Amino acid sequence: MRITDFAPRFKQYDRMYRPAMLIRRIEPVTGSCRIRIRVKPKFDYGATRPKTTQGRNHIRFWSDDMVVRLTTDGPISYIAEENWFVLSTPISLMIGPDETIAGSLATTARSFLERTEEYWLDWVRYLSVPFEWQER
Repeated sequence: MRITDFAPRFKQYDRMYRPAMLIRRIEPVTGSCRIRIRVKPKFDYGATRPKTTQGRNHIRFWSDDMVVRLTTDGPISYIAEENWFVLSTPISLMIGPDETIAGSLATTARSFLERTEEYWLDWVRYLSVPFEWQER
């Protein structure tokens, strides 16, 4: 399997879009993959274990002063219960603000990844590498 983690960052509407979120894409490459996903956020620098509520495609982690949401197109009950399952198709997980995702999560995750890669490739074009650090 292949795991890709990233924090989205790209230009949108002539502004920098950098939401407070992390995205993980898990894709089967060859064979049959059995995986288990564990999500255990803690608040207050690890001092507070959040309460949880579960929806059709998300798990909300909340305390009195903070809420985050894990949205996924994977099997939500297996993720919530930390059960093993067979990864037969790619899945995406997005953890961030407690907001719904408009449209397909897989499409959004792929789009965010492509746009983030484009941003960093464009950014690196303008770097100046000193001669002594360049490969010969």
